[in-house]
Amino acid sequence: MPGGPPKVIITDQDPAMAKAIASTLPNTHHKLCIWHMLNKFSQKLGALSYMQHYEEFRKCIWNSENPNEFETRWLDIVQKANLSSNEWLNDMYAIRERWIPAYRRHIFSAHMTSSQKSESDHAFFKRYVSKNNSLLEFVTRFDRALSHIRHNELDLDHKDVNEKPVLKTSWLMEKRMSELYTRSIFYKFQEEIHQKDAYVFTKTDEDEHRYLWNVQRAEMEGSRCRELSGCGKRLKGGKEKAVKALRKCHGCGLTGQSHDKRNCPKLLNMSSQDVRLNDEDDDEDGTDNE
Repeated sequence: MPGGPPKVIITDQDPAMAKAIASTLPNTHHKLCIWHMLNKFSQKLGALSYMQHYEEFRKCIWNSENPNEFETRWLDIVQKANLSSNEWLNDMYAIRERWIPAYRRHIFSAHMTSSQKSESDHAFFKRYVSKNNSLLEFVTRFDRALSHIRHNELDLDHKDVNEKPVLKTSWLMEKRMSELYTRSIFYKFQEEIHQKDAYVFTKTDEDEHRYLWNVQRAEMEGSRCRELSGCGKRLKGGKEKAVKALRKCHGCGLTGQSHDKRNCPKLLNMSSQDVRLNDEDDDEDGTDNE
């Protein structure tokens, strides 16, 4: 191979291919296609177990940050779902190092987790042609499929040129990337920027040569977010609520109002002469109190 053997190869669970890669490319990391694995859950689990626990398995597979976290979450789900005797799950757990992302984070693979090139080709042909088509039908359907794909590409190019994505931050980098990337790639980049706030950094050690930080993702139900001590709307304390409840407007004489004499609706509707008289009465009351 020009440039040497590949660093990573992703295949399905074909035993012959696994044996060939191990013997001919011993220094290449052989990963299993996660797409194939996830598709088998509906076949290998019972209908009820799949409906109730598949989402938990999926989050465990994709969101675990390290092997210990994955193993703990996986075993908890298996025990809760009463699937300890499921042979397929046990087999998949035994080869977890070959397909679970938490075990492969130290290996660069450009975020590829499936044999996506061949799978996309298969999906393309399955959508437009079948094995029952004649040669003429195959050529006609294939030309129609290419025309459809080209139309979609032109539509996306038009949107990239004429529609600008909404920015979520004031960072100059985000603005520059929105000008360089296509919309689909920019939204992936923007999500990475947005998700950075879901991580909490804590300094655990320090010496004259280095700092040691603990980086941990804070998760809340339904989403990832930062740990916050409050919310966007300021909450009023009991004392402040009590003061408002006892507040009296000297214009209309009512208590518990949000307005005072300066912006009292009743006074605004009165004539200027009445307002002046009320002001004089208030001044006299203040003098008597003194």
